[in-house]
Amino acid sequence: MIRLPSVPEPRSDEALDGFLDRVSALTSMPIGELFSALSLPVSARHAAALKLSTVETGRIASALGLEPERVTAMTIAGSSPWAVPTLVKSATRVQLMRAAARDWFYTSGSRFCPDCLAQSGVWRLAWRLPTAFACREHGVLLADTCARCGAWPRGEADKRFSSSRGQWDYVRDPVVCFASDVPTQRLQGVAAEPCLGRYTDVLAQRLPERLDDVQRVADRAIAGKQVTIAGLKIEGTSANLALRELTVLGRWIGGATGRSRARSWRTLPRSSAQQARELTSISSILLAPDLTEAAEALVETSRLADVAIDANYFRDRLGSAPALAPLFERALKVSGRPSTRVRRLSQGTLDLYDYGSEHVPQLFWTCMLPPALSHHVGRPSTTMIRAVASLCTARIVSDGWDEAADALKFPRAAAKQWRRYVFTNLDTNAKEEFLESVEKAAARLPSRHDVSYSGHRALVAGSGDLRDAQEGIHDPSMCLGAGPCVDRCPTPPA
Repeated sequence: MIRLPSVPEPRSDEALDGFLDRVSALTSMPIGELFSALSLPVSARHAAALKLSTVETGRIASALGLEPERVTAMTIAGSSPWAVPTLVKSATRVQLMRAAARDWFYTSGSRFCPDCLAQSGVWRLAWRLPTAFACREHGVLLADTCARCGAWPRGEADKRFSSSRGQWDYVRDPVVCFASDVPTQRLQGVAAEPCLGRYTDVLAQRLPERLDDVQRVADRAIAGKQVTIAGLKIEGTSANLALRELTVLGRWIGGATGRSRARSWRTLPRSSAQQARELTSISSILLAPDLTEAAEALVETSRLADVAIDANYFRDRLGSAPALAPLFERALKVSGRPSTRVRRLSQGTLDLYDYGSEHVPQLFWTCMLPPALSHHVGRPSTTMIRAVASLCTARIVSDGWDEAADALKFPRAAAKQWRRYVFTNLDTNAKEEFLESVEKAAARLPSRHDVSYSGHRALVAGSGDLRDAQEGIHDPSMCLGAGPCVDRCPTPPA
């Protein structure tokens, strides 16, 4: 085995394939001749930064004069085993490809920071992971194409831009693109010419300030450190899996429904700009300080995107053992119900609403509901909708849902079931109209201090008693302004 006379010192977080390119440039040795000196087939070059066998590690270490540990540290499996547990266990090419879909890493190709390459010529291992989408040092999104030919950088497995075997006679420069050039008629095989475009010529996009915090969390997760994601303190494999789950959710919430559910989970994002847009949509979830706020942000984000989450939503889109299972469970508890928005209205705002639960009837004002709900056909009934609307209005000025139920003389357990029943059976638009009616009522109630319902409420033992529950007194000031409403408003008893 040949011992190379001079090799550069490996940098921290440097990928092995990029390091070998630096060796080729420093020694002026064609890359094919270099791999011959390493006793490795040239076809193994694109996977050199993924995982090495003990034999391959020994050969490279002996030829380069490095410790085997230094060589292993230049592979993803060796430097970040917590991020790629399936890759660590893989032994064949087929298993490696499956590991890429399960662990999320690029089997060939890499994103890059043009400024980092211009400074050192070092290709970093972290760029091989989709969770690395930005360079915080230079404040830019990572680039993902060659400026000259448009190729996925260093993606030798890509048939369209793959390097031909004849290019192994070239001395490799780590900042130069060696994908097949794009002439009028693309040539293949030994006739192909390399692109030779410089990656340092790529103009990277600026990193949005909000995503700088997201990449900071991702960098700590890649390094195996404990991070706080969606209010949960996690580390290791779970941290990287959590970032993947949120990336996929951002893709779906952003409207990328063209992929099948399974494919969306396994498909690695290449475009940093697209991933930045998806992560922006869920950044409030990822950076939430506690679990409750993260769950409410997820529900609110889904609502604004008109995405209705249900019990199967996360199961169908994510892996079998979600790292953020507590977040999804909490989100399912508050999704589809008024809990999130009503709680936000009540928290820290008791002094802003100049009314009390005594000003709310057991059955909400019919004239405050839109026609689709005040004359609702089917399930839930209009009476049930009105009862839940009153419960939400009372909740805004109460310490909790149970206290609101007590004030209206509703059974606590039954009131909880009514809320679930109404919001499970109303579609997204009807829920939004319902909550808007509650907010409007809360804004108008301060003008009704002369009306108190607390002394005339009968105990409601069950849903059947709602037919005889206390009606809200008609008052034109409470109407929506959509025309005469006397026929829709109850008449107070004499």
